[in-house]
Amino acid sequence: MSQSEVARRFNLAKRTRTPEVTDPAGVPPPSWRRRLLPLATRLAPETAARVLARRYLRPNVALLGDPDAVARWGTVVRPVPGLTLLRRPAAAGPKAPRVLIAPGLNGHFRQFTRLAGVLGDAGLTVDFLVLPGHGHPGEDLCGLNQIVSALEAATQQDRYHGIVAHCVSANAALLVPATSDPLPRLALVSAPLDLPRLIRLGGTQYGLTGHCLDRFCHHVSALGAPWPTDSPWQPGALAREDSLLMVHGRHDDAAPPEDLAQMAEVAPRTRIALFENGGHNSILTMHAPCTQLADFMRP
Repeated sequence: MSQSEVARRFNLAKRTRTPEVTDPAGVPPPSWRRRLLPLATRLAPETAARVLARRYLRPNVALLGDPDAVARWGTVVRPVPGLTLLRRPAAAGPKAPRVLIAPGLNGHFRQFTRLAGVLGDAGLTVDFLVLPGHGHPGEDLCGLNQIVSALEAATQQDRYHGIVAHCVSANAALLVPATSDPLPRLALVSAPLDLPRLIRLGGTQYGLTGHCLDRFCHHVSALGAPWPTDSPWQPGALAREDSLLMVHGRHDDAAPPEDLAQMAEVAPRTRIALFENGGHNSILTMHAPCTQLADFMRP
C-alpha cells in the first residue's frame, strides 16, 4: 500500500469511524462503587487513582480455571519456565513451524478461535501465550513490564516462525530486546501506537477527570516499570520493518487507525492492512484479516 493510499484511508477513517468503547477491565464495578467513585476522586484523588490503576492492570480472566474449555479449544497446556502456553498442534506434524499468539490485557483464547484455525490450515502450530496474571484468579498484575518479559521468555524458550500480537502486546512486542536471531515474521493487530492515550481512555471509562485522571495514568505507567507507557516503539519498528505487518480495523476507537501514519513514516517498508470493517476486538473474528495474517505467516 503506498503512503498516499495509507493517508487517504486514514482520513476516511477519521471522518467515518464509529465508536467501539469497552470497559477497561472487562466487568463494570458494582453500582454502589460507581456512586462512591465521584466522592472518592474528590476527597482522595491520589488514593483513588492508585487503587484504580491496580484494578486496571489486574486481569479478570482465569484461562486455566476451566480445563474442559481449554481442551475444547483443541489445545494442550504446555508449561515452560515461568510461563504457560496453550498449544494447538498442526496437522502437518510436530516439526511444523510455530506461531505465537500474544493476546492483549484480559485477552481470552476464544477471541482467537478463527485465527488459530486459519493458521492451522496453513500448516502452522499455534501457541497461545497465557500472560502473567491471566491463568488463575487472584494472580498478580499484568503491566507492560510483565508482558515484555513474558514475550522475551517465550521466544527464548522456543524458536518461533512468527508472532501475532494484539493490543498492548503489540506495543510490547516492539519493545522486546532484539536478539542475534530475530523472528522472521511479526504481525501487530489493533496496535495502540499511542499507548498513553489508550490508558487515559481507560481512566475516563472509570469516570475519572482532571488531576485524578492524570494520577491514574501516572500510576499505570509506573506499574509497568522499567517500561513506562510512553516507551518508544519506533526503534523496534525500524529494526523489523521488512518483516512487520500491521492489521487494523477502520472502526477501532481504542487504537485509532490514523495513528498508523506514524508507522508509515517511521518504517515505510512495513506492510499495512487497513480493513474497512471491524473494530479493536471484532477484527479477530473476521475472515479477511485472519486470512491475511495466515498468508503473512505461511512458511
